[in-house]
Amino acid sequence: MKIESLAIALAPAALIAALACAAHAQTPVQPSPYREGYRKSSEAADRIATASTSNSDLPAGYRIFPFDVENATATSLRGIAGNKIVGCYMTGSKAAGTHTHGLSALFVPNQPMSSRTEDVPGALNTYPSGINSESQIVGHINPVSNAITNQGFFNNGGSVSTIVGPGSSQTLSGTLASGIDSKGQIVGSYSTGLMTHGFLQVNGQLTTFDYPHDSQIITDWTTIPTGINENGFVVGVHSGAGGINMGSIAGSQTGDAIGNHGFVWNLNSGIFYTLDDPDSDSNTVPTSINSGDQVAGYFADGRGTHGFVFGPAADGSWGFATVDVPGAGTTRIFGLGDDGTIVGDYTDSKGMTHGFVAVPSPGN
Repeated sequence: MKIESLAIALAPAALIAALACAAHAQTPVQPSPYREGYRKSSEAADRIATASTSNSDLPAGYRIFPFDVENATATSLRGIAGNKIVGCYMTGSKAAGTHTHGLSALFVPNQPMSSRTEDVPGALNTYPSGINSESQIVGHINPVSNAITNQGFFNNGGSVSTIVGPGSSQTLSGTLASGIDSKGQIVGSYSTGLMTHGFLQVNGQLTTFDYPHDSQIITDWTTIPTGINENGFVVGVHSGAGGINMGSIAGSQTGDAIGNHGFVWNLNSGIFYTLDDPDSDSNTVPTSINSGDQVAGYFADGRGTHGFVFGPAADGSWGFATVDVPGAGTTRIFGLGDDGTIVGDYTDSKGMTHGFVAVPSPGN
């Protein structure tokens, strides 16, 4: 497997053209210094928003719809396909004990959005993280029999099967299923002690992989694929130390270590590309990729945690747009629909976590 960084001159390079070139011509794009990010575009992704010059305002072009499950202590929306959304919510208290439940909902702008609980039978906690056009859902659970570990799950029309990585630790992070495309291909990660590895599951067959080591790093501790699309592109995050807690709802919103870098993996060519937001302080977490190859996620800088969308501007060049929920302490994007709708969570001034849906306004 090869690793490349996509070069940026005065304007962002076209990610799709570069990846397509690597896929079909088997020639990598012109490399740039490793970990060099993309210059933020002066315009936002097509049909998305205008790039924000301040991290305090939601970019023009979005309508935002907060969402909370009634009586929940925290709500997070994690995946979207069409108007179908999945996520999770927390109940209880530290004193009495907390539980996390899965949820599913149908979203129609300007209409009340209700949800229903989607708990996996026999699970103490359920964390759905992805849904596809066939309403197949992936995520992870904490089984009642071993509440300190994670097991991935695949829900196909109510038929639920578990996903466990080879040699997966039953005392640490376990296995997380994070993303699923329209073909039913699943990506996720699993831990084997201190190391976390990625996996791709196709037709029930699981293949493992790790982000290629950088010569400047002795070993990469963490490879976490988070999303996949039907075009053969996988997005995720790798880290040299510490890792990141992709399952958390409340609490730390910036990841568990500085040094989280985003990647795009071209399954056709086997080439990995770095994808770091240029405003990030070495902490970029891509979480979703749609059928148009636009990528969304979140990043951290000295002022907090912010959402981002990476996609084409009106002139065809590709760049990053920052997305912050107005007044939020942190903003994280977990899902990106084919029409540009995004879902995620944010924290308010009191540190409470709420879900949200943001829809591109007509004409954007």
